[in-house]
Amino acid sequence: PTELQVMTQAIEAMGRAGEAIQPVFITIDPERDTPEVLKAYVANFGPRLIGLTGSQGEVAAAAKAYRVFYKKVENADGNAYLMDHTSIIYLMDRKGLYVRHFTYSTDAKALSEALADAMDASL
Repeated sequence: PTELQVMTQAIEAMGRAGEAIQPVFITIDPERDTPEVLKAYVANFGPRLIGLTGSQGEVAAAAKAYRVFYKKVENADGNAYLMDHTSIIYLMDRKGLYVRHFTYSTDAKALSEALADAMDASL
């Protein structure tokens, strides 16, 4: 949720220019993140964020393509689990090609500036 807040704040800080960016969240836990659950979750980060899920195989393929680590971690009591995962924001161009990524340490101001720079460079 922290990175989704940073992403939302960065795009909002860009004003009208931010409207050209489509924020997307891809779950790494399709077992819990059904389309209904994901729809409610992403709504917490504004109306523009799109949430994507799929089968275990589809999520695994997306994670592999983007080199995302994730692992289900069972709690000792066996009732619930956590998902250990990398937390990266990827910037893709209009054709869906990788431009650059941002780590969890990137704040909203730095992300907003980097997004604006990337957009200027693509003109």
